[in-house]
Order: sequence, then structure tokens, then C-alpha cells
Amino acid sequence: MFKGTFDNAKEIGRREHKWVLVDLHDPSEFACEVLNRDLWKHHDVAEVVRANFLFLQPRTTDSDGRAYRTLYPVAGCPHVAILDPRTGERMAIVGSTAPTMTAPIMRAQRLLKDPAEFVTFIFEFLDTHSLVTPVAAAPAPVRGGAEDDQLAAALRASAQDDAALQAALKASVSVADEDEALQAALRASLTDSSSASPAKNDVVDMADVKSDAESDDAEPATENDPIAALTPLTGPEPPTGAGTTRVQARLPDGQRLVRRFRLADPVSDLYRWIKAKVPEANDAPFALVYVRQDLSEVLDQSVGDAGLANAAVAMSYL
Repeated sequence: MFKGTFDNAKEIGRREHKWVLVDLHDPSEFACEVLNRDLWKHHDVAEVVRANFLFLQPRTTDSDGRAYRTLYPVAGCPHVAILDPRTGERMAIVGSTAPTMTAPIMRAQRLLKDPAEFVTFIFEFLDTHSLVTPVAAAPAPVRGGAEDDQLAAALRASAQDDAALQAALKASVSVADEDEALQAALRASLTDSSSASPAKNDVVDMADVKSDAESDDAEPATENDPIAALTPLTGPEPPTGAGTTRVQARLPDGQRLVRRFRLADPVSDLYRWIKAKVPEANDAPFALVYVRQDLSEVLDQSVGDAGLANAAVAMSYL
């Protein structure tokens, strides 16, 4: 849990690219105590929150809680919200709502009763929202009219120089080279015609020719495709605990898969997992991408080293 004010949280969130997660806690509301027991202490929830959020839990009776209710309408508790640290906008609300409350994403309170569903909701939010602003391409420089005229004149002069050079090269072919070419043509024309085709008694074994052609083409299909050589992952998930993480995969049809991996597992296990869950992936080439990174480039890295803890990857067919 973050120890500090809302302003502190927003400042750090902007710097570390983390969202601000607020749980407005009412000590008199039993459902709020249940959240502390069943949701926030759940290993998967704690893991994904720690990696992507600054978590605040102001009480309705303290100054931070009152300040929050002044800035953002609240219908009741439990009330969980995600704030944008850059603008302070309330991006999502989970819990009690009222007509005066607005947010791009609003979910019912029952979501807070199921840690697995809450983690899936968090993954979906992170998959569609980012605090990293893409770098805009630098605009092309605007040249003045005089500079454009100079550039065009330089290009024309260069083209003329190139044409003159080519002409000089063609003219520089020596007579000796021409004589040599003529002598080679005469020698070729005097070659015995019998050497150009097999003798009557020479038998060409077409089976050998076919065998050679087939051997040239018989390269393994998976030689240059390490993903095609991977087998489906059939082992059980590792148990919840230290050194493990959950990874979500979004399939092309919108379906989402979630599985636990060890941080030491190779990234190739993600491809094997997809092959085990999506039979079509065993025959059709596919890609896994995380934040514009093609994971086929880091197959031999571990899940932890590749930065895939609590990641949501996207699958697409090639």
C-alpha cells in the first residue's frame, strides 16, 4: 500500500508509469473489511497491483477520504477506482454507482468478490490503456524556395555527370577485349557437336536425377522455424507462490486465456501453452506480441528476464 497523499501518488505514477488505484475504505462497512481479507491479500491480485499501480486506501473518515469524495462523486462503499496520474481523470469505477458518477469503465460490485475475475478485469484495462506516450515522428524540414532551386540544380548536374561517365566507360572498351570475345565465339562454334549431347549408348538414369532433385528440396520444414518445432505444453501449472506469475493471452477471436508460469520458465513455454489450448495453432504459424515486442525474438529468455510478469500478450496468425 502506498504511504502518501494523492498528489504524491500522482507524481510518482507519472514518473514510474503506474496508475493510481483507490479503495475508499469505510470502517463501518463490513464489505470493505471483506475486501482486505479476500481480495487485496490474494496473491494474484497483490502481484498485479504491485506491478502496475500505486495502491491507496483512504478512509472515509480521514482527510484524504474526504478530499477524494469532494473531487469524485461516490455512491457508497465498497468503492474502487483507477485514476490517471497525469490528468487525475477517474478511468474506471468498480462498486456502487449513481447517475451522477461517470467514468469510461464502470463495473458492478460483484466483480470485487472474485479475485480471478478482478485480475482479468485489470489485465483487460492494462491491455487497452497505456501511460507510455508514443514518440511522434519528427516533421520533415521545410525548405525555402531558393534552397529547393539549388537542390534541383545540383541533382541535374549530378545526373549529367553520371551520363557522361557511363558514356566514357562504354567508349573505353579496348580492341583487345573485342578480339578476345571474337576468338571465344569461334572456339565455341568449332566444338564437336557430339560433346553437346549424350552418345547413343549413354543412358541417363532419370530415377537418379529425380532422387537428387528431391534430396535438394527435402529440407526439414522446421529448420528455420523454431516455433513450429515446439510441442504443446501439457504439464500442470506451478502452484501459487514466490517466483511465479500470471500471463494472459488475447486470442484473435477475442477470447482470453490466463495461466501461471514460473519466472524461470522460458518464453517458448508461452508458445507451447497456446498450442495446447488452441489446436489450430499447431498447423498455422502465429505470433505472440507484448508491447510491440515479437516474443519469437526472445524465445530462450526466461519469462522474468523478458519482462513478462503479469503481462497480457496478443496472439495473431501470420
